[in-house]
Amino acid sequence: VIDGRYKLLGNIGAGGHGSVFRAEDLEKPGTFVAVKCLHDNLTSQPVFLTRMQREARTMGLLAGTSATEIFAFNQSQTGVFYIVMELCDGQDLESYLVAQEATGSLLPVKRVLELLDPIVDTIAAAHSRNIVHRDISPQNILISYEGEIKIVDFGIAKAAMNVSHTMAGMLKGKIAYMSPEQARGDVITEASDLFSAASILYFLVTGTAPFHRHSALATLAAVNSAECEPVQQRNPKISPSLSRLIHKGLSRNVEDRYASAEALLTDLRV
Repeated sequence: VIDGRYKLLGNIGAGGHGSVFRAEDLEKPGTFVAVKCLHDNLTSQPVFLTRMQREARTMGLLAGTSATEIFAFNQSQTGVFYIVMELCDGQDLESYLVAQEATGSLLPVKRVLELLDPIVDTIAAAHSRNIVHRDISPQNILISYEGEIKIVDFGIAKAAMNVSHTMAGMLKGKIAYMSPEQARGDVITEASDLFSAASILYFLVTGTAPFHRHSALATLAAVNSAECEPVQQRNPKISPSLSRLIHKGLSRNVEDRYASAEALLTDLRV
């Protein structure tokens, strides 16, 4: 039990930032939340704590969207920093697609667009409030057993940016969804989130990340060059218009991509 309030019931995930537990809020019996206990190599650095406190407050601006709600950011009596979040009973997008592929087929395009719509809609809401996620990837998108989409870790990637000893863990498995400018270490803008969203769309209609290669270094090089196999070669069933949308979203030059999440959303809904 953390701080006499949150009873940890089991580990439900782990990543570069910390471990996530399903927990019961003992002050509200029968209410369940997710508690993320952050790694010491993050919380031992004052710059991260300052950023995280600020970002946790900022996340309140995304209430009503598909962003996972953050209820609290605290330090326990034993010194562990933790985030209390809305619980999403389900699986991440990568696991969801793997389960679909086990049936011998890819997701129908209609279902793919149903999944993407709330993701891009939430990105649009975030950008309108000057919030950039910086880590849009299948591991950070959850699907509840009722089919509801939730995006996690808004704010955490920014708080952890440039904090030493954290990058390898955070980048593992996510390099393939970075933008070229992110791979180069350039300034991250809204355009980076849109590139990542297009990468996820490619992943959903083909079953493979567009820039996945045999090694992390090779994947990083492919991301930097933004060279990927034409999506219709991977899945001939998708329409030319959807193919154009995906490859526009995956343009190496920011100027060649969608100008905004709203513009991308408009084309997705056509």
